[in-house]
Formats: sequence, structure tokens, C-alpha cells
Amino acid sequence: MCGTTAFLCLLLPGAGLGTSPPPESATVRRETRIFDIQFLTEEIPDFPLEDPGALGALLLCSPDTEEEAEAAGDFAFGAREEPAGRYWEGPWADEDIFVGGFAAGTAVLTGMEPPIPRWTRIDPKALVELIRRNIAEDSWANQRNRIEADPQALTVHQTPDVLDDIERLLSTLRARRARMVSIEIAIVPAEALDAATRDGSPFLSSEAFDRILARAGDRGTQLSFTAYDGQTVSRHIGTQRVMIRDSEVNQTGVSPVINAVIQTIPLGYLAEVRADAIADIEWIALHARVIHRALAGEPEIRKEMFGEFEFAPVSERSLSTSTIVRSGQAVLAGYLRGDAASVGSIAALVRARPLALEKPGGAPAKAPAGLRAAMYDVEFLLRAARAISPGLSGWPADPEDLVRMIRAGIEPESWSDARVEIDADEKRLTVYQRPTVHAAIAAMLERWRRDVLAVASIETWILRGKKGALVPFILAAGPDGTLPEKWTGLAGGAGLRIASEARLAGVPGEKMSSFGWVARTYVADYENVSGGTGWTVSEVPDPIIVSAGTGISLGSAVGILPGDIALARLRCVDATTRFDRTTTVNMSWGLSAESVIRAGSPLPAEKREKDASLTVFIPAKVDLPSQQAWVFDRVQTIPSGRPILVEARSDGAGDEPAMARVMRVRLWKGIQGNE
Repeated sequence: MCGTTAFLCLLLPGAGLGTSPPPESATVRRETRIFDIQFLTEEIPDFPLEDPGALGALLLCSPDTEEEAEAAGDFAFGAREEPAGRYWEGPWADEDIFVGGFAAGTAVLTGMEPPIPRWTRIDPKALVELIRRNIAEDSWANQRNRIEADPQALTVHQTPDVLDDIERLLSTLRARRARMVSIEIAIVPAEALDAATRDGSPFLSSEAFDRILARAGDRGTQLSFTAYDGQTVSRHIGTQRVMIRDSEVNQTGVSPVINAVIQTIPLGYLAEVRADAIADIEWIALHARVIHRALAGEPEIRKEMFGEFEFAPVSERSLSTSTIVRSGQAVLAGYLRGDAASVGSIAALVRARPLALEKPGGAPAKAPAGLRAAMYDVEFLLRAARAISPGLSGWPADPEDLVRMIRAGIEPESWSDARVEIDADEKRLTVYQRPTVHAAIAAMLERWRRDVLAVASIETWILRGKKGALVPFILAAGPDGTLPEKWTGLAGGAGLRIASEARLAGVPGEKMSSFGWVARTYVADYENVSGGTGWTVSEVPDPIIVSAGTGISLGSAVGILPGDIALARLRCVDATTRFDRTTTVNMSWGLSAESVIRAGSPLPAEKREKDASLTVFIPAKVDLPSQQAWVFDRVQTIPSGRPILVEARSDGAGDEPAMARVMRVRLWKGIQGNE
């Protein structure tokens, strides 16, 4: 079982584990060895996208809600900050130590803050504790044997056989940490997907990945990455454009200074991805987002009192999800397409394959019979069981329940031994027990993984048509909104057309999002900024520049309830914005009297007091865009696999006043294999 499970079943090489040390005699030979451990103790850096999300926003907002509006249109998948130098607290010492979760004779290091585990370095103290606990445990009580470590080196004075066992352990740890994953992302138009791919399982063969990319031809782009297991990497293919997007008032000096806000905008394709091994890389968890960004026309140059601004319409297409894929095969992360240029078309396929760069050195010794320490990575399992519902999955979603299940179900009498230990948190299960108990725990976690490993796909269609088209379509839906499987023909016959559609595939409980829009910045208002000291300008008008656009935005997360019912958290926005109106307002500009005098203004003598002031008014242009937005934000239960009419509306005006939204959620058991 230790060779197939994804969780720690580390049979550490080394005879004598849990046995008595050899008797002291003149024939016992000891030596000192220094082991290089720098690769194990140093952090593996991440390389996320410098641009953490969307350039613009979709919905109009007033200046006092600027931050909230931008956040609503942005990614939740941004750069992740981690406290430097922090190690996870281990259960065997008072110091902060963490080794990680061991998997199939190797170590899975999972030290990231929630929600996603990642690799981290090993604390040298934890490494010493691990060796003491697992290799010739009783021998370290002999004062002639010594072990100490710093971030660069491990120094050990021991017998040659124990030193050889330590070398094999370090080789195993290095091989596990050196393991890399090859990740390929194909970004193609949604039209390059055939009907079976769009409507079938999200799992694809490696050959299907190549076939779809070839079908896209020059319209397709392939991005290739090589990363350590758990490392975030990114890539940008395209150009960069520098624009003056705003201005700000610097008030730190004697006089307020107007500074231009210059932004470098990456155009083209951007991608960020991370692959985390599941089941000793039999399955891989992928956290990916892709962006296609381009200028949707030449920027409008606006002359203002302090200079010129560029209001550039930018088109963006984006997909972001966390999903799983079988090693060596591919998954359709999602696609988006619509008949309007603002929605556009994009599809993303991801393929992942392991790269074994180093193998553990030496043959492991026979597993000892004594107690040994082990850590199991249970973060993915706990989150998956929680998303699917503990009652449905049959597995605990709480660490305390997991500990109770193990103690009650696996050799209950063995836990009365005062020497054994078991502890669990949201990331790891820590056990100090006999090898037979570890084997049973590994087998249990393997069964758990097979039960909860799944992908949920969520599909959304937005339909448009004339007012009268809604009536027969609504009547065709059941009391709960359920539509027949062939609902598209019914919609077309009623006069409704599919204006846009999207599909995302992801792990239940994880956020999935996509958007396609054309957005631009505009001047929403002005504010007076006061500042400066002495005889200087005291108030400066500063434009408040925000963004809005035309297109759609989709965000969702899916939980699974008993009876194949999906509990979907949905946020969908469909917006049309017009920038066809402006107005001019008179902004006040407060000047001190002395600054006017110094500028040569002929003020009367009685107005030359230091605290006297003069206010002038300057014309400033403000945009007054208009927007029609259809926002859908709710939690709804949807029977798995069945299309549901979730909302329909009619505005009663215009050529196409009728709109409807249809959704379908399906659960795919990933462990059943890829198609």
C-alpha cells in the first residue's frame, strides 16, 4: 500500500529503527559526516503574474464605491503573500517545526496559508527531529552520538550504518522536492472545440489536446511551463503598452505637485498556473488562470488642466479555475463565447505531466517493527469532503472527526500506548505509530481519495429575443425550472437565440470565474485636494477616474448535496455601457493671496494679508455614461445534469427586450478515468 497511496507512508531506510543501539565495545566505529541540506531548507520561489487580475471593471460605480466596484470585477486569484521565515508548528517539540506530509516514500511539503497547500522549506530543527524519531531512535541517547543542523549543513557523528541510512533519507527528500511538473496550456477560440468536447466530460486525452490545438491553427496559442511540484509560474506572450491612466496630487512637499499615474499594460496572452500532486502524481490539482487582452481601438486623448489622459478601450477574455487532471492527460478548464465583440471567444485546455529529475539513492532497508513518525497531507481531502457534504461522501470534513474515526476504526487497542501520538489540523494528519497502523491509515486515505475526487462543470447560457418569445419557453419549463434535454431547439423555435455561453470545470467548493468584456476608464468626478505649506497653491482639483465596460462576467462555486443536487453560488453580470454623454463643471481652485501677489496679480493693499485667499473657477469635463446591467447573484440548488431556467425577464422596450438565463451543473467522478 505504501507504493500507491498519495499520503505519507514513508518507510525510512535504515536498520535499527526502534531497536536498541549496538553494545558499546572497542569495535564500534564512529565517524563524522557533513550533509548538504541547503536545497531542502531554502524556499522555492513563486513567479506569479505581476498583473494580478483584470485591468478594468464591468459595472458602473459612483466615486465613493470605487474600491468595491473594482474588487467585484477582479480576480480572487491574486498574488499570495506568505510570512517570511515561518515554519509550521510540529507536535513533537516546543519550537516551530514542520516537515510536511510524506507520500509514497517521499515528502510532500505543504506549508502555505489556506486555502491552497504548497511546498515550503524544511526547518533544520524539524529535520533533526525527524531523523531522531525514525532512524535508530534509541541510539541518540548515547552521548557519543551527535546531530546538529543549520540551514546549509547537517553534521552527524554516528556509526557508519546509521550515517548511510541518513544519506538515503536525505536522498529521498531531495528527490521528492526536486520533482517537477510539465504544464501545457492551449488557448484557442471556443469554435475550435467540437460539439462532443463542449458538451461532454471535461477530461480529455493527450491526443485530443493536440488535435484541438491543431484545429485552431494560427488562432491557437500554446504556453509551456516547467515548475516544481507546488510552485506557481506564469508567462506573458505579447507586447506592453505604457499609458497615462490618471493623476495624483503629491502633498509631501512645500507645494502640491501633480503627478501622472503611468501604467504599463501587458497585451496579448497571460497565464498563471500551479500543479499540486495528488496520489503521488497519479492525479494533479491544477490552479490556473488565463487572460487574453488587446486594445479595442485607439485610445481617446483627453486634454485636462494638468495634461493629457488616455482613455483606452481594452478587451479582456479570462478563465480562472482550480481543477484536477490525470497525469499525462488533459482537461478542458473552460470556454466562453458570444455573438458580440465585447464577449468574444476563448477556450483553455490544460495538460500536465510529471518530470522525474532525480531518483532516491540506494535501496531502502526492510521496514522496522518499532514506532515511527509520519505525516499525511489531508488538506485536499478535507476540503473535497466538505464541498461534497460529509453525509454524502461518508468521510469526515473536520480534523477532530478524522482523528476519532482513525482511533475507533484502526487497531483501537494500540492507541492506549502512552508513546503513540495522533493529531490533525486542516492541512495534515500527524501520527507516531507502528508500521501496521500506518499501512492501515494509508489504505483508508486511499479509499477516501477515490470517493471524493471529482470535478464539477457549470454551464451558463444567456438567451435574447423579443418579448413574446419568453412565454412558450417559460411554459416548457417544469415547476422547478427544469428544461428538456433538447431545450436549444425549443428556444430557437420560440424566437430566442443564444447570445453567449460559458462553461467552467473545477473542484467542488473552489471558485471558478470567467469574463469577456470591453472596458475603458472615464472621469466620474473631481475632488479638491488641499495641501502644501507657505505661500503656495492650497487646493488642487483631482479627477476621479474609474472604469466600466460592456460584456459578461461569471463567477461560481459548486457544492454537492445528497441526491445529486448541486448547491451553486452564482454571480453573473451582463452589462451594456454607452459613453455618449459628457458635461462640464466649474471646479474651484483656491489660491493664497501671497502666491497671487508673487505671480504679479494687482491686488489691493488691504488684501495682502498672509491669510487672504482668492478662488478661481476652471472648467472640467465629466463623463456621464449610461448602462443597462443584468445582475444575477444568489445561491441556488440545481439537479445535477439537468438544464434549469434560473431567470427570465422582459424590459418591455427595445428591439430585444426579452432575456433568459439557463444553467446546468454536472458532477464528474475523476477517479473513473479520463475519456
